[in-house]
Amino acid sequence: MGWSGGTEIFDCVASNLILIKNCDNHTVLDWQPINLLLVELRRTLEDQDWDTQNESTYWTHPKIGRVIGNTFEGE
Repeated sequence: MGWSGGTEIFDCVASNLILIKNCDNHTVLDWQPINLLLVELRRTLEDQDWDTQNESTYWTHPKIGRVIGNTFEGE
């Protein structure tokens, strides 16, 4: 995997899941299955030496940031 390749892959998947989640016609998905999928994706990417999680577009996202290891102050 190239430099920050994991970040590009993670962000692509996360952005598409958010689009599905926010679609007006789609109320089936809640955050739990999205988080489970992203946790598994994170683990797989980390097994391939992904270590630039903090460069993700979603590092500060209130739900997804936690999935990739960002802990927010005051928690």
